[in-house]
Amino acid sequence: MASRAEIDIISSISEYFKVSTGQSTELFKGFYRYPFEITCDSWSEQAKTILWKCNPGEAVYQLKQRASVQPIKSGSAYYYWPDIKRKTSWDEPTVQYTFQTGNIRPIRRKGGELVFPEGLSNFNAFMQLIDEPKIFNGDLNMVSIMHTSPMFPRMILRGIFLPESISWNESASGDAIVTWQATFLVKRAIPDFYTGNFFGKSEGKTPTVEALKSFYLQSYKSQVHKQ
Repeated sequence: MASRAEIDIISSISEYFKVSTGQSTELFKGFYRYPFEITCDSWSEQAKTILWKCNPGEAVYQLKQRASVQPIKSGSAYYYWPDIKRKTSWDEPTVQYTFQTGNIRPIRRKGGELVFPEGLSNFNAFMQLIDEPKIFNGDLNMVSIMHTSPMFPRMILRGIFLPESISWNESASGDAIVTWQATFLVKRAIPDFYTGNFFGKSEGKTPTVEALKSFYLQSYKSQVHKQ
């Protein structure tokens, strides 16, 4: 069950994302492309977010069961420990993102003025986000992602980026594009990955596969371009 404080944070972030993305949609194959956005609790109080020029090139999702198998003399022993608070046997999901900058060559405007590439600004801002204090207002400085993809057109993810080394690729051949990977530990997904539920069973909502289907269609319906 989400605490009232967390629900308030999520609601305010959701409203902020709704306002900021609404000004930055692009028409693509009959649907509006909602830019990927990332912020954190310390940034959200300043209305600060990263609005991505290019959405991530790839997202690898991993869901593990809270279980293990131990070989014993007579065969195997199976151990399961469901999460009582979240009322599920699924462990916290991870998403490994492959971020991309798009072309990082400077843009030359009329008159010869050079403009810093927006995609490279995204990269620099991401590095600042990772270096934000880990504790904010006495609690974990959670990162919030407005995730958008063909499978999950509109989803809010709350969690942290795992403290792994961040490396990026830059090549002299081909397009001047920088790509890098980072793994996100999902503490809360709205709706969650496996039921479509919003705040947990105790909030009065019934988690079903139909909820995921409904949310999926509603998200695309809000993006469809009417001729």
